[in-house]
Amino acid sequence: AYLHNGVYCIDLPVLPAEQRQRMAELLTRDFYRMAEVRRIYRRAFPGANGACLNPFTLKSLGFRAYPDYIVSNRFPNISGYIHHLLTGNGIADMRSKSQDLATVKIYWSALAKLKSEREIVEFEPQQYIALKRLQASGVSAADLEDYCAAVSAWVRPGAYFTVASLRQDSFTHSLDDLGFGDWFYGSLLAEDPARFSYRRMGGTRLFFRGRKNVQLADFLRWLVEAEPSGRIDIYELQETLERQYGISIPLYKLIEVAQNSELYYDPIMKAAYIDYDTYLEEI
Repeated sequence: AYLHNGVYCIDLPVLPAEQRQRMAELLTRDFYRMAEVRRIYRRAFPGANGACLNPFTLKSLGFRAYPDYIVSNRFPNISGYIHHLLTGNGIADMRSKSQDLATVKIYWSALAKLKSEREIVEFEPQQYIALKRLQASGVSAADLEDYCAAVSAWVRPGAYFTVASLRQDSFTHSLDDLGFGDWFYGSLLAEDPARFSYRRMGGTRLFFRGRKNVQLADFLRWLVEAEPSGRIDIYELQETLERQYGISIPLYKLIEVAQNSELYYDPIMKAAYIDYDTYLEEI
């Protein structure tokens, strides 16, 4: 009971029995930031000796103590707690929990590992479904990989796309019947870096078929290059992004990016051209 981080501490102050009982009643969750534990203690016992709140007393309350947080001893370590949190109930909503875990480095590495190994899939921002929950519905890890392979076969190398644009282009897959939103399918593709690159943009993910640093300026140029005239009206460009790709970008941002890219933007015509020469040919 006196062991912490390989050292036996015999001279640490103990919690009085009344305080220990009350803290046991107050600390009902599996994880706490130490700053919150101290606040709870101060509110319950104003003026009490804060030194009584130490690894030994926290251990006696059923927690494993770390420098910045504590975790219930129901788990072997913080990694075990995080794994349980993300997979234990089949569905994990981390929107209210991620702030507490934001500075826990192990959380982010564990989250990335679980996603890359298909143990969990982010079906909405900061909301995850475990593979075992999908398997209960007849969906295997191989099915998730098959979705990525099917998209890779559908989209030509060097092309930009979103899940919304895949649907617009009539791409279908058996996983569509699961009824998830675009974020779920985008999450599958995001964990396949060998075939796809992506960037979060305008409320969704913009993908590139291949390995590349995805930039809005490059995407806009790709769209303008696809126009036979080599130009596109800025309002039409904004509408195309929203209608075809599900990307919402403010008009001022599109103009700013076009002006600072290899495109030529004419503020009078309110159009983006593939280059200045194309603009000169038009006028």
